[in-house]
Amino acid sequence: PPHALPRTAPDGAGKRAQAHAREARRLPQIVLKYIGGNEIITYLCKEKAMPIVFILFGFVFKFYSNDHEPLHIHVLKDGHKAKFSLFPVTLVENYGFKPAEIKLVESVIEENQEVIAEHWNRFFNKSK
Repeated sequence: PPHALPRTAPDGAGKRAQAHAREARRLPQIVLKYIGGNEIITYLCKEKAMPIVFILFGFVFKFYSNDHEPLHIHVLKDGHKAKFSLFPVTLVENYGFKPAEIKLVESVIEENQEVIAEHWNRFFNKSK
């Protein structure tokens, strides 16, 4: 498919990135809206301890099995992490992301609020 992950990691990426790409291809695909209305296929993980909602541009969007309300999402990449509330999308904590990265992540969350909320509610067996 035109939006599928590459078979190998980009130049300069290590074995970890290649292994991540191989693992992601085995997961169910979901289509996300992204800035400008472009569609990007990403992958849904079904880990019980740390459910990953999706991975986009190397950012891991996830929540923890013992998370609490209000609805929020954790974002991790390269040892940095941030937490965003979902309704409204608001930065709660930032540990290492640059302002441009925060803006990008915030835009992705805004475009996919309903997807994130659906996975939160499905995992915690709640209706919105």
